[in-house]
Amino acid sequence: MAEHHGIRPVEAKTLTNADHLRKLLSELEKEIGRLGYSKPEQALRIPPLFDQANALVETINEKGVHVMGEAGQLTSLLNTFHSNGKPFIKSIGGTAALKAARAEIHPPEDHWWWYVDHILAEQRQQNLRRTLHGMGIAILLLGIFVLIYNLFLAPDEETVARYERQAAAEDLVSNGNYESALTEIEHGLQLLPNDPELLLYKGFLEERLGNAEAAQEAYTESLQGLPDEETFLVRRIQLYGLTEDTEVILARAEELIEKYPETGYGYFYKAVALENMGNLLEATEYYDQASAVAMEADEIQLSAIARVSLANLQMRIEVPQQTDQSSSP
Repeated sequence: MAEHHGIRPVEAKTLTNADHLRKLLSELEKEIGRLGYSKPEQALRIPPLFDQANALVETINEKGVHVMGEAGQLTSLLNTFHSNGKPFIKSIGGTAALKAARAEIHPPEDHWWWYVDHILAEQRQQNLRRTLHGMGIAILLLGIFVLIYNLFLAPDEETVARYERQAAAEDLVSNGNYESALTEIEHGLQLLPNDPELLLYKGFLEERLGNAEAAQEAYTESLQGLPDEETFLVRRIQLYGLTEDTEVILARAEELIEKYPETGYGYFYKAVALENMGNLLEATEYYDQASAVAMEADEIQLSAIARVSLANLQMRIEVPQQTDQSSSP
């Protein structure tokens, strides 16, 4: 290139890998910062940008160059993105958009930023476990109190053994070990072969194991020993509350509501299922209804649990809204 008036042209600077990394980190910071009100195509840039940044850090490290500051910034951005999974899914228009983008490139599973929908689903499962665990403990404590009261503080050996089997089965069910739980229940049935609660438990476990005929047989025998069908359905949905099968819990809850709308259990478990599915506003309606119906039915403890669940869910809904408002320009 010719020189004019003695002025030497300025040559363009060649960008290093570290320069490219800093540019990527700047873009990531910008895109993550506007999650919640960015366009879908903008938010969908984030996972590929993380791919590029992660690959650059590995390349730079392989060459023996240390970029501790940039690596720390990348880790910080990853942590921020991890805690903003819901705004990200909202910005891209739902989980279907992420699944479609993921299907095009088939990212490895350790690139978790492509699997935010899976992370959110696991978080919902954890919330469900906490809710149902608290519910189970409350019901168990009430059951123990009623048992002791009814048996005048002097249960016989067979009764003690039966409840020990049930307690052992519940622990196994909570870990997904249905076969071992069934073994425990069958041991209990050897002592009390006509016990309706144990038969109900057996039916539930056989159903979980896919043994439809054995499940139906046990359910039929259990129903004959319980006061009525309402009691049977309430007891069964309480057992399903020990699992994480949201769709089945929802179906059982709707069946209970349809047949016996005067008990609060159907509304409560439908609320739990809806919350786990991410339908938070609808879940609040059913928690509220569960509390009111349970109070009317003199199910005082259930009413209290439903009110606490409602309050916790309302806090979860309000906090993200406050965060979005504070970050709005």
